[in-house]
Amino acid sequence: MLAGRNGAMKLTETVAGTINRLNLIPAGSKVLVAVSGGPDSVSLLHYLSCENYSVEAAHLNHQFRGQESDDDAAYVAQLCLSLGVHLTSQSINVRRVKHTLKLSPQVAARQVRYEFLEKVRVERSLDLIATAHNADDQVETILLNVLRGTGVEGLKGIRYVREHLIRPLLDTPRSAVESYVTEHGLLPREDSSNSTDKYTRNVLRRNLLPFIEDHVNLGARNALRRLADVAGAESDFLNRLAREWIDGREVLPVDQLLNQDISLQRRILRQWMRSLLSFELADVTYAQIEEFRIKLNAPCSITFVGGEYVAESDGKLLAIRRLARPTILPAPTMPIALGRDTLYGDYLVKLVAVGPDIDQSTLVIRAWEDGDRVKLKSGTKKVQDVFTDLKIPREDRRRYPILVDKHGLLSVGSLRYAVRAHGTKVVVSKVN
Repeated sequence: MLAGRNGAMKLTETVAGTINRLNLIPAGSKVLVAVSGGPDSVSLLHYLSCENYSVEAAHLNHQFRGQESDDDAAYVAQLCLSLGVHLTSQSINVRRVKHTLKLSPQVAARQVRYEFLEKVRVERSLDLIATAHNADDQVETILLNVLRGTGVEGLKGIRYVREHLIRPLLDTPRSAVESYVTEHGLLPREDSSNSTDKYTRNVLRRNLLPFIEDHVNLGARNALRRLADVAGAESDFLNRLAREWIDGREVLPVDQLLNQDISLQRRILRQWMRSLLSFELADVTYAQIEEFRIKLNAPCSITFVGGEYVAESDGKLLAIRRLARPTILPAPTMPIALGRDTLYGDYLVKLVAVGPDIDQSTLVIRAWEDGDRVKLKSGTKKVQDVFTDLKIPREDRRRYPILVDKHGLLSVGSLRYAVRAHGTKVVVSKVN
Protein backbone atom coordinates (compact mmCIF):
# COMPACT_ATOMS: atom_id res chain seq x y z
CA MET A 1 0.00 0.00 0.00
CA LEU A 2 1.02 3.58 -0.54
CA ALA A 3 2.21 5.60 2.37
CA GLY A 4 1.00 9.16 2.98
CA ARG A 5 1.70 11.90 0.49
CA ASN A 6 5.37 12.13 1.45
CA GLY A 7 6.01 8.39 1.72
CA ALA A 8 9.03 7.14 -0.24
CA MET A 9 8.77 4.15 -2.56
CA LYS A 10 11.03 2.85 -5.34
CA LEU A 11 9.60 2.28 -8.79
CA THR A 12 11.80 -0.74 -9.38
CA GLU A 13 10.30 -2.45 -6.33
CA THR A 14 6.66 -1.55 -6.90
CA VAL A 15 6.63 -2.44 -10.59
CA ALA A 16 8.46 -5.73 -10.04
CA GLY A 17 6.04 -6.55 -7.21
CA THR A 18 2.98 -5.80 -9.34
CA ILE A 19 4.21 -7.81 -12.32
CA ASN A 20 5.13 -10.80 -10.17
CA ARG A 21 2.03 -10.71 -7.95
CA LEU A 22 -0.38 -10.66 -10.88
CA ASN A 23 1.81 -12.41 -13.46
CA LEU A 24 1.17 -9.44 -15.73
CA ILE A 25 3.88 -10.44 -18.21
CA PRO A 26 4.06 -14.23 -18.58
CA ALA A 27 7.37 -15.69 -19.70
CA GLY A 28 7.99 -15.18 -23.41
CA SER A 29 5.41 -12.41 -23.78
CA LYS A 30 6.11 -9.52 -26.13
CA VAL A 31 4.89 -6.17 -24.84
CA LEU A 32 3.89 -3.00 -26.66
CA VAL A 33 4.46 0.01 -24.39
CA ALA A 34 2.31 3.08 -25.04
CA VAL A 35 4.74 6.02 -24.78
CA SER A 36 3.51 9.61 -24.72
CA GLY A 37 6.87 11.07 -23.78
CA GLY A 38 5.76 11.98 -20.25
CA PRO A 39 7.47 10.78 -17.04
CA ASP A 40 5.20 7.77 -16.45
CA SER A 41 5.45 6.16 -19.87
CA VAL A 42 9.14 7.00 -20.25
CA SER A 43 9.88 5.37 -16.89
CA LEU A 44 7.84 2.29 -17.76
CA LEU A 45 9.58 1.81 -21.11
CA HIS A 46 13.02 2.40 -19.59
CA TYR A 47 12.39 -0.04 -16.72
CA LEU A 48 11.00 -2.86 -18.89
CA SER A 49 13.75 -2.52 -21.50
CA CYS A 50 16.47 -2.44 -18.83
CA GLU A 51 14.96 -5.53 -17.19
CA ASN A 52 15.26 -7.33 -20.54
CA TYR A 53 11.57 -7.76 -21.20
CA SER A 54 10.75 -8.11 -24.89
CA VAL A 55 9.29 -4.67 -25.63
CA GLU A 56 8.33 -2.38 -28.48
CA ALA A 57 6.94 1.14 -28.23
CA ALA A 58 4.04 2.98 -29.82
CA HIS A 59 3.44 6.73 -29.90
CA LEU A 60 0.34 8.53 -31.13
CA ASN A 61 0.49 12.23 -31.92
CA HIS A 62 -3.04 13.58 -31.35
CA GLN A 63 -2.08 16.95 -32.89
CA PHE A 64 -3.76 18.75 -29.99
CA ARG A 65 -0.79 20.95 -29.03
CA GLY A 66 0.81 21.86 -32.34
CA GLN A 67 4.60 22.07 -32.21
CA GLU A 68 4.63 20.74 -28.65
CA SER A 69 2.97 17.51 -29.86
CA ASP A 70 5.48 17.21 -32.70
CA ASP A 71 8.33 17.71 -30.22
CA ASP A 72 6.89 14.94 -28.05
CA ALA A 73 6.95 12.58 -31.04
CA ALA A 74 10.56 13.51 -31.85
CA TYR A 75 11.59 12.96 -28.22
CA VAL A 76 9.98 9.50 -28.12
CA ALA A 77 11.73 8.55 -31.37
CA GLN A 78 15.11 9.57 -29.93
CA LEU A 79 14.43 7.76 -26.65
CA CYS A 80 13.54 4.52 -28.43
CA LEU A 81 16.64 4.83 -30.61
CA SER A 82 18.83 5.20 -27.52
CA LEU A 83 17.21 2.16 -25.87
CA GLY A 84 17.28 0.05 -29.02
CA VAL A 85 13.50 -0.34 -28.92
CA HIS A 86 11.40 -0.59 -32.08
CA LEU A 87 8.92 2.30 -32.32
CA THR A 88 5.66 2.56 -34.26
CA SER A 89 4.36 6.12 -34.40
CA GLN A 90 1.39 7.77 -36.03
CA SER A 91 -0.07 11.27 -36.24
CA ILE A 92 -3.87 11.69 -36.34
CA ASN A 93 -5.91 14.88 -36.31
CA VAL A 94 -8.14 13.91 -33.38
CA ARG A 95 -10.06 17.18 -33.63
CA ARG A 96 -11.31 16.04 -37.03
CA VAL A 97 -12.28 12.67 -35.59
CA LYS A 98 -13.98 14.42 -32.66
CA HIS A 99 -16.19 16.47 -34.95
CA THR A 100 -17.00 13.53 -37.18
CA LEU A 101 -17.99 11.23 -34.31
CA LYS A 102 -19.57 14.03 -32.24
CA LEU A 103 -17.46 13.12 -29.19
CA SER A 104 -15.64 15.21 -26.61
CA PRO A 105 -11.88 15.69 -27.27
CA GLN A 106 -10.96 13.38 -24.36
CA VAL A 107 -13.32 10.59 -25.45
CA ALA A 108 -12.25 10.85 -29.10
CA ALA A 109 -8.56 10.79 -28.10
CA ARG A 110 -9.08 7.72 -25.92
CA GLN A 111 -10.97 5.87 -28.64
CA VAL A 112 -8.40 6.69 -31.33
CA ARG A 113 -5.50 5.86 -28.99
CA TYR A 114 -6.73 2.40 -28.03
CA GLU A 115 -7.69 1.53 -31.61
CA PHE A 116 -4.19 2.55 -32.70
CA LEU A 117 -2.50 0.50 -29.95
CA GLU A 118 -4.52 -2.61 -30.71
CA LYS A 119 -3.82 -2.28 -34.43
CA VAL A 120 -0.08 -2.02 -33.76
CA ARG A 121 -0.21 -4.99 -31.38
CA VAL A 122 -1.83 -7.16 -34.05
CA GLU A 123 0.36 -5.96 -36.92
CA ARG A 124 3.57 -6.46 -34.92
CA SER A 125 2.44 -9.85 -33.53
CA LEU A 126 2.77 -8.72 -29.92
CA ASP A 127 0.99 -10.20 -26.90
CA LEU A 128 0.28 -7.31 -24.55
CA ILE A 129 -0.19 -3.55 -24.44
CA ALA A 130 1.24 -1.78 -21.37
CA THR A 131 -0.04 1.66 -20.45
CA ALA A 132 1.57 3.82 -17.77
CA HIS A 133 -1.36 4.62 -15.46
CA ASN A 134 0.11 5.05 -11.97
CA ALA A 135 -1.26 4.83 -8.42
CA ASP A 136 -2.12 8.52 -8.32
CA ASP A 137 -4.05 8.18 -11.59
CA GLN A 138 -6.03 5.42 -9.89
CA VAL A 139 -6.88 7.59 -6.88
CA GLU A 140 -7.88 10.53 -9.08
CA THR A 141 -10.06 8.29 -11.26
CA ILE A 142 -11.93 6.85 -8.28
CA LEU A 143 -12.50 10.26 -6.71
CA LEU A 144 -13.62 11.69 -10.04
CA ASN A 145 -16.06 8.81 -10.51
CA VAL A 146 -17.46 9.31 -7.01
CA LEU A 147 -18.06 13.00 -7.64
CA ARG A 148 -19.77 12.20 -10.94
CA GLY A 149 -22.19 9.87 -9.15
CA THR A 150 -20.83 6.48 -10.17
CA GLY A 151 -22.23 3.08 -9.29
CA VAL A 152 -20.11 0.27 -7.85
CA GLU A 153 -18.58 -0.40 -11.27
CA GLY A 154 -16.98 3.05 -11.29
CA LEU A 155 -15.44 2.48 -7.86
CA LYS A 156 -13.23 -0.21 -9.39
CA GLY A 157 -11.22 2.56 -11.02
CA ILE A 158 -8.51 1.48 -13.44
CA ARG A 159 -8.00 -2.28 -13.64
CA TYR A 160 -4.60 -3.98 -13.69
CA VAL A 161 -5.64 -6.17 -16.63
CA ARG A 162 -8.27 -5.80 -19.35
CA GLU A 163 -7.99 -8.28 -22.18
CA HIS A 164 -4.58 -7.48 -23.77
CA LEU A 165 -4.06 -4.32 -21.67
CA ILE A 166 -1.86 -4.31 -18.57
CA ARG A 167 -0.98 -1.49 -16.13
CA PRO A 168 2.34 -2.35 -14.42
CA LEU A 169 2.62 1.10 -12.72
CA LEU A 170 -0.73 0.92 -10.97
CA ASP A 171 0.88 0.38 -7.54
CA THR A 172 3.54 3.04 -8.17
CA PRO A 173 2.96 6.61 -6.92
CA ARG A 174 3.88 9.60 -9.03
CA SER A 175 6.60 10.53 -6.53
CA ALA A 176 8.38 7.23 -7.24
CA VAL A 177 8.21 7.94 -10.98
CA GLU A 178 9.77 11.36 -10.44
CA SER A 179 12.57 9.82 -8.36
CA TYR A 180 13.20 7.19 -11.05
CA VAL A 181 13.58 9.68 -13.91
CA THR A 182 15.97 11.77 -11.79
CA GLU A 183 18.03 8.76 -10.74
CA HIS A 184 18.44 7.56 -14.33
CA GLY A 185 18.99 10.96 -15.89
CA LEU A 186 15.89 10.75 -18.04
CA LEU A 187 14.44 13.98 -19.38
CA PRO A 188 10.79 13.26 -20.12
CA ARG A 189 8.49 15.76 -21.75
CA GLU A 190 6.01 17.72 -19.65
CA ASP A 191 2.50 18.17 -21.04
CA SER A 192 1.66 21.85 -20.60
CA SER A 193 -2.05 20.99 -20.26
CA ASN A 194 -1.25 19.32 -16.90
CA SER A 195 -0.41 22.69 -15.35
CA THR A 196 -3.79 24.31 -15.95
CA ASP A 197 -6.99 24.02 -13.93
CA LYS A 198 -9.00 23.92 -17.14
CA TYR A 199 -9.47 20.17 -16.71
CA THR A 200 -11.33 18.62 -13.77
CA ARG A 201 -8.69 15.96 -13.18
CA ASN A 202 -6.04 18.64 -12.77
CA VAL A 203 -8.17 20.40 -10.15
CA LEU A 204 -8.42 17.15 -8.20
CA ARG A 205 -4.68 16.51 -8.49
CA ARG A 206 -3.44 20.00 -7.72
CA ASN A 207 -6.04 21.26 -5.24
CA LEU A 208 -8.64 18.85 -3.89
CA LEU A 209 -6.52 15.82 -3.00
CA PRO A 210 -3.82 17.85 -1.20
CA PHE A 211 -6.60 19.64 0.74
CA ILE A 212 -8.18 16.32 1.76
CA GLU A 213 -4.82 14.98 2.93
CA ASP A 214 -4.04 18.13 4.90
CA HIS A 215 -7.46 18.61 6.51
CA VAL A 216 -9.35 15.29 6.42
CA ASN A 217 -7.18 12.18 6.12
CA LEU A 218 -3.46 11.94 5.41
CA GLY A 219 -4.05 8.38 4.21
CA ALA A 220 -6.85 9.32 1.80
CA ARG A 221 -5.04 7.84 -1.20
CA ASN A 222 -4.66 4.48 0.53
CA ALA A 223 -8.31 4.58 1.57
CA LEU A 224 -9.48 5.22 -2.00
CA ARG A 225 -7.31 2.42 -3.34
CA ARG A 226 -8.69 0.01 -0.73
CA LEU A 227 -12.16 1.06 -1.83
CA ALA A 228 -11.21 0.16 -5.41
CA ASP A 229 -10.03 -3.30 -4.31
CA VAL A 230 -13.23 -4.05 -2.37
CA ALA A 231 -15.54 -2.60 -5.01
CA GLY A 232 -13.65 -4.45 -7.74
CA ALA A 233 -14.23 -7.87 -6.16
CA GLU A 234 -17.92 -7.18 -5.53
CA SER A 235 -18.45 -5.68 -8.97
CA ASP A 236 -16.78 -8.64 -10.67
CA PHE A 237 -19.18 -10.96 -8.79
CA LEU A 238 -22.21 -8.99 -10.00
CA ASN A 239 -20.84 -8.98 -13.54
CA ARG A 240 -20.54 -12.76 -13.47
CA LEU A 241 -24.16 -13.15 -12.28
CA ALA A 242 -25.30 -10.71 -14.98
CA ARG A 243 -23.49 -12.56 -17.77
CA GLU A 244 -24.97 -15.87 -16.63
CA TRP A 245 -28.47 -14.33 -16.64
CA ILE A 246 -28.03 -12.81 -20.11
CA ASP A 247 -26.68 -16.12 -21.46
CA GLY A 248 -25.86 -14.65 -24.88
CA ARG A 249 -29.36 -13.31 -25.58
CA GLU A 250 -29.56 -10.25 -27.85
CA VAL A 251 -33.18 -9.51 -26.91
CA LEU A 252 -34.17 -9.42 -23.24
CA PRO A 253 -37.61 -10.12 -21.73
CA VAL A 254 -38.55 -7.04 -19.72
CA ASP A 255 -40.75 -8.81 -17.16
CA GLN A 256 -38.05 -11.34 -16.27
CA LEU A 257 -35.45 -8.58 -16.03
CA LEU A 258 -37.59 -6.49 -13.68
CA ASN A 259 -38.13 -9.52 -11.41
CA GLN A 260 -34.42 -9.49 -10.53
CA ASP A 261 -32.92 -7.59 -7.60
CA ILE A 262 -32.44 -3.91 -8.50
CA SER A 263 -28.66 -4.13 -8.25
CA LEU A 264 -28.65 -7.05 -10.67
CA GLN A 265 -31.06 -5.28 -13.06
CA ARG A 266 -28.62 -2.40 -13.38
CA ARG A 267 -25.68 -4.72 -13.92
CA ILE A 268 -27.55 -6.84 -16.47
CA LEU A 269 -28.38 -3.76 -18.50
CA ARG A 270 -24.79 -2.59 -18.54
CA GLN A 271 -23.31 -6.01 -19.33
CA TRP A 272 -25.90 -6.61 -22.06
CA MET A 273 -25.18 -3.25 -23.69
CA ARG A 274 -21.44 -3.83 -23.48
CA SER A 275 -21.75 -7.26 -25.11
CA LEU A 276 -23.64 -5.86 -28.13
CA LEU A 277 -21.81 -2.60 -28.74
CA SER A 278 -18.39 -2.00 -30.24
CA PHE A 279 -17.32 0.73 -27.79
CA GLU A 280 -16.84 1.23 -24.08
CA LEU A 281 -19.77 2.47 -21.96
CA ALA A 282 -17.68 4.87 -19.87
CA ASP A 283 -19.71 7.78 -21.17
CA VAL A 284 -23.14 6.27 -20.52
CA THR A 285 -23.84 7.49 -17.02
CA TYR A 286 -25.44 5.74 -14.09
CA ALA A 287 -28.24 8.31 -14.24
CA GLN A 288 -28.98 7.48 -17.89
CA ILE A 289 -29.06 3.75 -17.20
CA GLU A 290 -31.31 4.28 -14.17
CA GLU A 291 -33.74 6.55 -16.01
CA PHE A 292 -33.98 3.94 -18.75
CA ARG A 293 -34.42 1.04 -16.29
CA ILE A 294 -37.38 2.51 -14.44
CA LYS A 295 -39.23 3.09 -17.74
CA LEU A 296 -38.68 -0.37 -19.22
CA ASN A 297 -42.25 -1.59 -18.76
CA ALA A 298 -43.44 1.10 -21.19
CA PRO A 299 -42.09 2.21 -24.60
CA CYS A 300 -38.76 3.98 -24.03
CA SER A 301 -35.28 4.27 -25.48
CA ILE A 302 -31.72 5.45 -24.80
CA THR A 303 -29.37 6.72 -27.52
CA PHE A 304 -25.64 6.16 -27.06
CA VAL A 305 -22.65 8.46 -27.48
CA GLY A 306 -22.20 9.34 -31.14
CA GLY A 307 -25.87 8.73 -31.93
CA GLU A 308 -25.26 5.49 -33.84
CA TYR A 309 -27.03 2.96 -31.58
CA VAL A 310 -30.26 3.01 -29.60
CA ALA A 311 -31.60 0.60 -26.96
CA GLU A 312 -35.39 0.35 -27.11
CA SER A 313 -38.12 -1.28 -25.03
CA ASP A 314 -41.70 -1.77 -26.18
CA GLY A 315 -42.67 -2.72 -22.62
CA LYS A 316 -42.18 -6.43 -23.27
CA LEU A 317 -38.88 -6.88 -25.08
CA LEU A 318 -35.63 -4.93 -24.94
CA ALA A 319 -33.35 -4.70 -27.97
CA ILE A 320 -30.50 -2.65 -29.44
CA ARG A 321 -30.48 -1.52 -33.04
CA ARG A 322 -28.11 0.46 -35.17
CA LEU A 323 -29.57 3.70 -36.44
CA ALA A 324 -29.61 4.31 -40.16
CA ARG A 325 -26.99 6.87 -41.06
CA PRO A 326 -25.79 8.23 -44.38
CA THR A 327 -23.01 6.08 -45.76
CA ILE A 328 -19.97 8.01 -46.91
CA LEU A 329 -19.03 6.27 -50.13
CA PRO A 330 -15.47 6.79 -51.27
CA ALA A 331 -14.57 7.78 -54.78
CA PRO A 332 -13.74 4.79 -57.05
CA THR A 333 -10.05 5.79 -56.96
CA MET A 334 -8.16 8.56 -55.22
CA PRO A 335 -4.52 9.62 -55.58
CA ILE A 336 -2.39 9.33 -52.46
CA ALA A 337 0.93 11.04 -51.74
CA LEU A 338 3.70 10.19 -49.32
CA GLY A 339 3.28 11.80 -45.88
CA ARG A 340 -0.09 13.40 -46.55
CA ASP A 341 -3.38 12.59 -44.75
CA THR A 342 -6.03 11.52 -47.26
CA LEU A 343 -9.69 11.26 -46.25
CA TYR A 344 -11.16 8.31 -48.14
CA GLY A 345 -14.81 7.86 -47.24
CA ASP A 346 -14.95 6.67 -43.63
CA TYR A 347 -11.16 6.34 -43.35
CA LEU A 348 -8.17 8.60 -42.84
CA VAL A 349 -5.22 7.18 -44.79
CA LYS A 350 -1.58 8.17 -44.52
CA LEU A 351 1.24 6.75 -46.63
CA VAL A 352 4.20 6.80 -44.24
CA ALA A 353 6.79 4.98 -46.35
CA VAL A 354 7.05 3.67 -49.92
CA GLY A 355 9.11 0.63 -50.90
CA PRO A 356 11.59 0.63 -53.79
CA ASP A 357 9.50 -1.62 -56.07
CA ILE A 358 6.50 0.70 -56.24
CA ASP A 359 5.59 3.15 -58.99
CA GLN A 360 4.79 6.23 -56.90
CA SER A 361 3.47 8.19 -59.90
CA THR A 362 0.53 5.77 -60.27
CA LEU A 363 -0.27 5.20 -56.59
CA VAL A 364 -3.98 5.35 -55.73
CA ILE A 365 -6.37 4.01 -53.14
CA ARG A 366 -9.64 2.39 -54.12
CA ALA A 367 -12.36 0.18 -52.69
CA TRP A 368 -12.22 -3.61 -52.62
CA GLU A 369 -13.31 -5.31 -55.83
CA ASP A 370 -14.49 -8.90 -56.24
CA GLY A 371 -11.58 -11.13 -57.16
CA ASP A 372 -8.93 -8.92 -55.53
CA ARG A 373 -5.98 -10.94 -54.26
CA VAL A 374 -2.87 -9.98 -52.33
CA LYS A 375 0.41 -11.83 -52.90
CA LEU A 376 1.92 -12.66 -49.47
CA LYS A 377 5.09 -14.51 -48.56
CA SER A 378 2.92 -17.51 -47.74
CA GLY A 379 1.11 -17.36 -51.09
CA THR A 380 -1.69 -15.47 -52.79
CA LYS A 381 -4.77 -14.76 -50.67
CA LYS A 382 -8.19 -13.37 -51.47
CA VAL A 383 -8.78 -9.95 -49.96
CA GLN A 384 -12.19 -11.23 -48.90
CA ASP A 385 -10.42 -13.88 -46.79
CA VAL A 386 -8.16 -11.22 -45.24
CA PHE A 387 -11.26 -9.33 -44.12
CA THR A 388 -12.82 -12.50 -42.75
CA ASP A 389 -9.68 -13.56 -40.85
CA LEU A 390 -9.37 -10.12 -39.22
CA LYS A 391 -13.11 -9.85 -38.49
CA ILE A 392 -13.65 -6.67 -40.50
CA PRO A 393 -17.43 -6.01 -40.42
CA ARG A 394 -19.16 -6.74 -43.73
CA GLU A 395 -20.59 -3.23 -43.92
CA ASP A 396 -17.05 -1.78 -43.81
CA ARG A 397 -15.39 -3.99 -46.42
CA ARG A 398 -16.58 -2.19 -49.57
CA ARG A 399 -15.30 1.10 -48.18
CA TYR A 400 -11.94 -0.08 -46.84
CA PRO A 401 -8.99 1.51 -48.72
CA ILE A 402 -6.91 -0.74 -50.98
CA LEU A 403 -3.51 0.59 -52.11
CA VAL A 404 -2.57 -0.13 -55.74
CA ASP A 405 -0.23 1.09 -58.45
CA LYS A 406 -0.26 0.36 -62.18
CA HIS A 407 1.27 -3.07 -61.54
CA GLY A 408 -1.43 -4.23 -59.13
CA LEU A 409 -2.51 -4.49 -55.51
CA LEU A 410 0.04 -3.43 -52.88
CA SER A 411 -1.78 -3.55 -49.57
CA VAL A 412 -5.15 -4.06 -47.93
CA GLY A 413 -4.98 -0.75 -46.08
CA SER A 414 -2.66 -1.39 -43.13
CA LEU A 415 -3.93 -4.96 -42.62
CA ARG A 416 -1.79 -6.93 -45.08
CA TYR A 417 1.03 -5.99 -47.47
CA ALA A 418 1.96 -7.68 -50.73
CA VAL A 419 5.49 -9.04 -51.07
CA ARG A 420 6.20 -6.36 -53.68
CA ALA A 421 5.31 -3.68 -51.11
CA HIS A 422 8.23 -4.42 -48.79
CA GLY A 423 9.37 -1.17 -47.16
CA THR A 424 5.90 0.34 -47.55
CA LYS A 425 3.82 1.47 -44.58
CA VAL A 426 0.21 2.66 -44.62
CA VAL A 427 -1.66 3.96 -41.57
CA VAL A 428 -5.46 3.68 -41.70
CA SER A 429 -7.88 5.09 -39.10
CA LYS A 430 -11.65 4.92 -39.18
CA VAL A 431 -13.16 8.36 -38.57
CA ASN A 432 -16.89 7.68 -38.95
